[in-house]
Amino acid sequence: MAPFMRRHGINIHEISPKETADLFPIGDLNDVLAGFYIPEDGRANPVDVTMSLAKGARMGGARFFEGTTASEIMAKNGTATGVRTADGQTITAENVVICGGMWSRQLGARAGINLPLQAAEHYYLITENNEGLSRDLPVLEDPSTYTYYREEVGGLMLGLFEPGAAPWKLEGIFGSAKNMTVGRNVRFSNILWT
Repeated sequence: MAPFMRRHGINIHEISPKETADLFPIGDLNDVLAGFYIPEDGRANPVDVTMSLAKGARMGGARFFEGTTASEIMAKNGTATGVRTADGQTITAENVVICGGMWSRQLGARAGINLPLQAAEHYYLITENNEGLSRDLPVLEDPSTYTYYREEVGGLMLGLFEPGAAPWKLEGIFGSAKNMTVGRNVRFSNILWT
């Protein structure tokens, strides 16, 4: 793993179990044989990243139509020429960027574009605030259990990534995601609801 990452320019260090425990002091790492540490690793607030990208795009001449649902990508001779909105407005453009999140696949399909994207179930929980938890706590990933741990809003986040995550809404995702919940999942009932 480390040699592969180094070949791709990632500054990764193999560290001892003690060094791993020193970096992540709240965990029980007695069975850890070694760890990998990337000093430059970090995480970003998705809203801040989005706003930075939007600012850069605006500086380059892009226009944004917030709160507007793009219902169709218009094309001529296989090239996108704009979008049609849900209220019937036509917006022409030299370049069209599909950034519709989990709706991107459906929007692309309407224009004959196959975007290899599929929303998948992803589970995580966040504990209550823990006064002693450092915001600088590194992300701890455990590939053997498909879990990760990190600080989140003063608590500890435990996330699960299955190697074959269950696809969500194969039939398509319609409407707003506001207040959308997946509901009780039988596959995790023994873990989460007992």
